[in-house]
Amino acid sequence: MKNSEEILTRILNCKGQYISLITKSEVQPAATYKGVRLEKIMSNKYRAGIQFKNLKSVKDAIEAGEREEIKPLRWGKWKKYPYIIEHNNKEYIRLYPSTNSDSGIEVKYKVNGEEVPRSTFNLYLKPSDLNKQGTVPECYMVALDNILEIKD
Repeated sequence: MKNSEEILTRILNCKGQYISLITKSEVQPAATYKGVRLEKIMSNKYRAGIQFKNLKSVKDAIEAGEREEIKPLRWGKWKKYPYIIEHNNKEYIRLYPSTNSDSGIEVKYKVNGEEVPRSTFNLYLKPSDLNKQGTVPECYMVALDNILEIKD
């Protein structure tokens, strides 16, 4: 595993390129399961080194009147525009979903540290989180601390 500085340097050197990362995220369980630790370990391909305002989907939606012009960040502040956002003493990297159908996404689900099938993991989720499954955001805000490694 590379340290945070090496990971950050590699990502910042990407200019509109794809990069394969292994990331982790902790998911808040439904209130009924307070105290249960839910984690997702994801291996995925992302696009890095681009600006949100330059995405074709964003430009097309603005032109068609389907969305407003780009506004300032809802939270945090730019530490290094347009790549790094700082919020509550944490750094987040702005990455974009792969437009390539071969993104190679793999997800492992863990409940209290034990790997489980997705169906078991889903039992612990809030209904609002279940409803979000399958939707792909226009961009991801990945905490630098949550990037486990860059896959070469």
